[in-house]
Amino acid sequence: MFIRRAEELIDIRSQLEPKRISVSIKRKGDGTFDGKGSFPDEKQLESFYRLFRLFYMKKEDCNFPKVLNIIRKASNDEEINEYLCAIRSQWIIDVDDAFMEFFGRKDLSIEKIVDPWFNAYYFHSDGDKELELNKLTALFGETLSEYLLYNFVFSASLAISNLFKSIKNTSKEKMVFEIHIFLQNKYKMSNMVCINKEKQKNIYQYNIEPGNNHQEERFLITPKSNATEGRWFEILIMNFEHEVVLMNITNNQCDEFSAQGIPDAMLPEIARLKNKPLVTMPSEENKFIPEFVTDDGKKLLERLREKGIFKKDRHRDRYIVVVD
Repeated sequence: MFIRRAEELIDIRSQLEPKRISVSIKRKGDGTFDGKGSFPDEKQLESFYRLFRLFYMKKEDCNFPKVLNIIRKASNDEEINEYLCAIRSQWIIDVDDAFMEFFGRKDLSIEKIVDPWFNAYYFHSDGDKELELNKLTALFGETLSEYLLYNFVFSASLAISNLFKSIKNTSKEKMVFEIHIFLQNKYKMSNMVCINKEKQKNIYQYNIEPGNNHQEERFLITPKSNATEGRWFEILIMNFEHEVVLMNITNNQCDEFSAQGIPDAMLPEIARLKNKPLVTMPSEENKFIPEFVTDDGKKLLERLREKGIFKKDRHRDRYIVVVD
């Protein structure tokens, strides 16, 4: 049942993936949001959501966490269980803290987006859920609210796709081998040299992990020596066809990463790896991007500009990372 339904979901997802969503949002004087956007065909979206719902609803046999638990209980293999944990983390999607802090809501979760849309708009007419959906669209506007739903479902369905590819027509021995390769790639570390404000050279290492959707990637940077579990510097990017957009830079409140020259080394490194222009968001859209709206963020942007790491885009009001 899981394989058949997953195959159907992946087929629809592949048809949606090439479609670019265009969303423009602005904050109104009363603190709410308004906007406009273009989404895939409504009937195609409904089919996509209807299939995803089979993996989302707890009572369904295909409920994704339930399927993961069945596989975990049937396996005594440590690597398979580690892989299942990684897949589950891909499924559990919460709204980015910085994004929600900007919107004034830190308690928003996937359930509070998905449930009202599914149970008041697409599949049912639950009165309580209709009230929740009305509150959601009153605060964020229908466009942003609908975008959050699409983004969450599209991202969570990637976990279903990854599990499907691992188990379809695969022997246990081959699955263990493929999972071992997956884990090797997931935790593979690369080195880079950073120069701090005292002009001292330090070696850091980074690995790349998927973000909350198919376009996002997280670069997690830690010291080569004396790495501390759970403490890292992070750069979030979003991949597009012709460029890569810098979405966030944060030390995750870890002071040991301040003034170490990590963005100075890492941003050109990302541009080289991607072999595409790495750009900031245009200034008119920066109000939605956390790293350049704070005082510290503005200082970072100015410092990188003065060092020649950022240069002004001649065609748009934004910056481009310079690659030697």
